[in-house]
Amino acid sequence: MADVQPMLGRGSVNDEKMMLSPRISSAQHPTAAELAEQKKNDRIVLALTYAVLFSRYAIATFLSAFFPTYAEDAGISSTFSGIIFSAYPLGITITSAFG
Repeated sequence: MADVQPMLGRGSVNDEKMMLSPRISSAQHPTAAELAEQKKNDRIVLALTYAVLFSRYAIATFLSAFFPTYAEDAGISSTFSGIIFSAYPLGITITSAFG
């Protein structure tokens, strides 16, 4: 029976190519310019996130102002209208438990 060695780190697959980001040794530190660029990128992402959330809640606010009138015209009861408006927060509550 031949001696079988584990193939971890061996063979034709280069471990460095399989990594998502390059290894940084403890001797390498980001420069001040790199830190400033990262901070700028973080602020842009944060501002875009706030803009999307603001738009989402603004639209929901406008919907809550006009929907009851439309629901009455469509024959939707006030109970079912309340269920429609509570579906989103209920969905957020349920899915937030998973992640």
